[in-house]
Amino acid sequence: MKTTSRQWTPFLLACGLASALIAGGCTFDSSQLRLGPDGGLGGASAGASGQGGTSASVGGTVGSGGSGVAGVGGGGAGGTDGQAATATSPAPATCVPGASALCYCPTGQRGAQTCTSSGTFAACVCAGLTIDAGGAGGVDGAATRPPDAPTTTTGGSGGAISTSSGMAGSGGGGVPVSVDAESISSPQPVDLLLVLDRSGSMSDDITTDTACGTGIGAATCTTKWSNMTASLTQVFAASPAGVQWGLKFFSSPGGQMACTVNPGVEVSVGPNTAAQIQAAIAGTSPANQTPTTAAIQASVDYYGTVNDGLAHYILLATDGQPNCDPGTSSNVTDASVQDTVNAIAIALSGNNIKTYVIGIGSSAGDLDSFAAAGGTGTYFPATSPDALTAALTSIVGAVAP
Repeated sequence: MKTTSRQWTPFLLACGLASALIAGGCTFDSSQLRLGPDGGLGGASAGASGQGGTSASVGGTVGSGGSGVAGVGGGGAGGTDGQAATATSPAPATCVPGASALCYCPTGQRGAQTCTSSGTFAACVCAGLTIDAGGAGGVDGAATRPPDAPTTTTGGSGGAISTSSGMAGSGGGGVPVSVDAESISSPQPVDLLLVLDRSGSMSDDITTDTACGTGIGAATCTTKWSNMTASLTQVFAASPAGVQWGLKFFSSPGGQMACTVNPGVEVSVGPNTAAQIQAAIAGTSPANQTPTTAAIQASVDYYGTVNDGLAHYILLATDGQPNCDPGTSSNVTDASVQDTVNAIAIALSGNNIKTYVIGIGSSAGDLDSFAAAGGTGTYFPATSPDALTAALTSIVGAVAP
């Protein structure tokens, strides 16, 4: 409700200036009092404030409305505190010394004021009057949107009206803002390409690194290849949906030479690929050499064709150092190792593809240079079935959104 000077005009005209000289000439109806309105709603964007109500003729003023916050649906700041009410008087500016005049107390009661020797009226005297300040301003609205909040929300409300006099400031309620909940609370998936060593030594026992049937019975031998299959089964079951797996073998199955790496991948990265990857592993067996450099380069080239806008990662799982450099075929040389380091480093620096590394078996050697080049620190040694599962699980946890 709004109170303006027009609401007092009939009363003042009726009393006239004569009432300034004799007390009790007019009556006062406290029901005519009106407090100022509450503050308006906060704006829909930062910086736009709701406007507080105008001051009441009797009673304190209201506070300004707070500003809304764009994009998060939070309310703005609470209103300012109400101001103390003051007495009012219709008496003229000058008077005859000793004369009395009617005045009005902030509570609506009538009071009296006496003309001083200087020809001006003294302050209004109100019996038993206590002039209270308005109540506290409203509480700030929430400035952030929790993940589980609805897509629209409003801000906090202002303080309550002071019954004795002033009105509390009213905090601006934030205008409901529609928020895309998925863009705030749902992280983006990631692509994780398993680049799996398929060399002949992957048929050896994972613990002893000896060929099954040579010094170890077939009944107790667990090959690196079979352990990879079993570990992936466990990891896939617990892998977050946001990790999109793919598979690349090296050397490639069906290759004409021991160091062949074909373009592309065996299973493209994407959602729900676990069954395809397990079928691909079950459908081939270890053979040939360890052309790691060519496998990394082919993986980077493949990722260049994947335009899904997601983060790309390589998980290199191998049981030894690379060979297959031109002219060296089955020999591991300093050059073949450095070539792999360089290929992994280019994947990171040129394509923002990090490479995680697992060394399967006790003869894998020190693969830290590969992990360091790929921006992932150190490699994960896996010399037992449990260690292999733990390594895969740790890497999934590191890349999961």
